[in-house]
Amino acid sequence: MDYLRVCITSLLLSFSTLISAGTVTGLYSVELATTADKKAPTETQILQGLKQVLVKVSGSRELDKSPVVQQKFVVAETLLQQFSFRKNLEDETAAFINLQYAQGAIDRLIKQAGIKPLGPQRPKVLFWVVSDNKGLPDYLPSESFELSVLNRAARSRGLPIQLPLLDPSDQAALPANDIWDSFEGSIKAASARYKADAIAAVKLQYSDSGSVALGGMLIVGSTIEFLSASGDVNTVLTDMVDKVADQLFQPVVSYKLSHFQTGIAMKVSGVASLSDYILLTAFLRGLPVVKDVKPERVNGNEVTLRLQLDGTEQQLIQAIQMELRLNATEQLSNPSGNKVLSYRWQG
Repeated sequence: MDYLRVCITSLLLSFSTLISAGTVTGLYSVELATTADKKAPTETQILQGLKQVLVKVSGSRELDKSPVVQQKFVVAETLLQQFSFRKNLEDETAAFINLQYAQGAIDRLIKQAGIKPLGPQRPKVLFWVVSDNKGLPDYLPSESFELSVLNRAARSRGLPIQLPLLDPSDQAALPANDIWDSFEGSIKAASARYKADAIAAVKLQYSDSGSVALGGMLIVGSTIEFLSASGDVNTVLTDMVDKVADQLFQPVVSYKLSHFQTGIAMKVSGVASLSDYILLTAFLRGLPVVKDVKPERVNGNEVTLRLQLDGTEQQLIQAIQMELRLNATEQLSNPSGNKVLSYRWQG
């Protein structure tokens, strides 16, 4: 079954029951700044654009380390389908170039590197962003520089994001100070109306020098990952978006390569949607005994994960016993005779 080879994120996003995912367009094209006198893209621009497209389509920032991909970098122009220019209305000496790459060729290259493209349906993240740049903490206006950076960074990763309406309902349910003080309960309650797959609550604290300290949290199901960084606002926000995307887009090696994976195998049935998958993996990553969770394969509603432990298998089993949404089923063995932990998800 071909689904066994598909990236777990891509597969789970394809379920028709998933209503909160976002659809990403423009995955195979990028726009770069250039000069108005250019008539065609340079080799450097073509390579730069190709690397950006590979990150957007695959979901992985590590793809350029693959020898298969690196070989293609030498002939990057063979993957370019077309290009076009548009004027920079603010600077007549500058322009923008749009590079469109061949979808089929890009997809084949990513598969040759051992993973599958994520596809256009991806988990959607709701961003609440508060800043003290003008004194007291307040929500940023939609036209703010910070939100333009956030949107640009999200587009470059192919991450669908949503900004709250900030209407009277939002303002009453979640005052800016609640974001500033990281009140988890208020953030979750106010976010419920948007039905996003993940929530990012971010505060930006500016110093007199103009640098910014970012703090906040990424909420995925019942799991919270705290966000922290400092520096110039462009770098801080871009790095934050990369961290969120890496968390949600974690790609998986193809089925043919999966037997090289190490760790404890865990097979879970009843995973019927992206929401189920996010809740399941968030729970597992939150266990002190679990160092990492890697998706390996999927067959229908059944998912196989690889768990790297910071403890013993028995400690893992005992920790899982406390979770009512996971029920143990008959323990199985893989073709090599190794035990596979088997559970049913009842989220």
